[in-house]
Amino acid sequence: MDSARHSGRYEQMMAVLVAAEWTYLTWAERYTGYAADLPFWFAEWIDLHSGPGFSGVVEYLRGQLDKVWPDLNADQQQQATVCFETAMRLERAFFDAAYKGDAVRS
Repeated sequence: MDSARHSGRYEQMMAVLVAAEWTYLTWAERYTGYAADLPFWFAEWIDLHSGPGFSGVVEYLRGQLDKVWPDLNADQQQQATVCFETAMRLERAFFDAAYKGDAVRS
């Protein structure tokens, strides 16, 4: 989310990170019991995005967003919410494309 990156607003950047990393954690935790013959890039992705270490990262990011939220005005909260919702739509599209086997365009 380029707009959040260029915004210079911590809460917008945290909203995008929370959306992405929490999604990855939730997805990866379901597949930690993968087969031994799973290609290494899939296994590495699952291992990187699961377990207590990564769960701690997600909790930290969520905590950062929760910490700044009360000090934001209504417009800033709305902008952060839009960033979160947009990131979630993009993550959903990513996973939908992956499950359908769509080619990735560069």
